[in-house]
This record gives sequence, C-alpha cells and structure tokens, in this order.
Amino acid sequence: MVSLKDIHTIYINHGSTALHVSSFEAEELNASFIASDDGSGIKLDKSKSELNISLKSDIRRILNLREKPELFVQIPAEYKGRVIINGSSGHVHIQDTNAELLEIKGKSGNITMNFLGIKNHIDISASSGNVLLKLKRKDSDARWLLQTSSGKRSIAFSLDNHTFNNKKTEGLTGNGTYSVQMKTSSGNITVE
Repeated sequence: MVSLKDIHTIYINHGSTALHVSSFEAEELNASFIASDDGSGIKLDKSKSELNISLKSDIRRILNLREKPELFVQIPAEYKGRVIINGSSGHVHIQDTNAELLEIKGKSGNITMNFLGIKNHIDISASSGNVLLKLKRKDSDARWLLQTSSGKRSIAFSLDNHTFNNKKTEGLTGNGTYSVQMKTSSGNITVE
C-alpha cells in the first residue's frame, strides 16, 4: 500500500509480466505480485511527485514458460493524475481508471481495457499487440484517432465528422472533450 498524496504521475514498467490495473475505493495504491517462485518482486520508487512501480528482475521467471507471474495495481478512484505504463511482451488489462491521462506503450503484448465510459485522455501505442477497448456507454465525449500500419481497425458505433482511410479512422462522439489515440504497427484495434 502506497500513499498517493502529492503524486502527479504513476509510472508502471511491467516488462514481460502480465499487468492488471483497476480502480478501487481506497485512499492508498495497492500493488501485489503473484509468482510461482520465491524470487524478488515489486520495486517502488517514490519521489516528490512521481511513483515508479517496476519488477525486480529474476532470470528464472523468463525461463519458466508454464507459470507466468502477474502484477496487480489497484489505483484509488479519487486519483486524478497521470498513469504511464511501459511493457514489452506482457499483456495489459485495465478495468476503469479516473486518471487524467492513461498512456500505454507496449511491443507484442495485447492491451485490453474495460471502461464504463471515456472520462480521461487515452494514448495507446503498440507494435504487434492487439488493442481492445470495451465501453458500456458509447456516448462518451471523445475525439477518436485509430491508426494501424498493417492491422485492422473496428469501432462498433458511429462517429461524427468521421474520416477513414487504409491507415486511420478519426471522428467524434459527444463533445469530443477527451482525446483517445490508439496506434499499432501490425496489431488490430477494436472498440466495442
């Protein structure tokens, strides 16, 4: 458990470990690590305005293909700062967040987000991983930009001021208050 008092940015570097981020009703951030070995776990570095969450390296985990570790981060629902996530091949699962900005950079891991609606700026960049955003409310105030090089793009609702070509899809829902940018190289992007 970590206090987020005066913390404006949370950095999460999960490498090739699966990451689960969710919002919950509490005053402190809760981070937990599940692994099948007794090796080292989470590393937390806190400065004046930043919290860095990373994993202590353990070569045994890379070699264990059967039982992959998982990192769970629960962020207080009242937190309004920025959440910046970096990873390589680990999958990312996000369950709602009230952060002002959610930024995810990944290589080959898939990114899955389940949100009630869009209530923050979202910036996703992935190489070969797929991106899936599931929304309960389709009428969020968002400016959408979905870009792929060779992947497919799909959005399950209509956009105002819609433009589409073989590389990108753009448009608005509602007033377009929040920016939602999702980019992949060979991965697919799905919004439903």
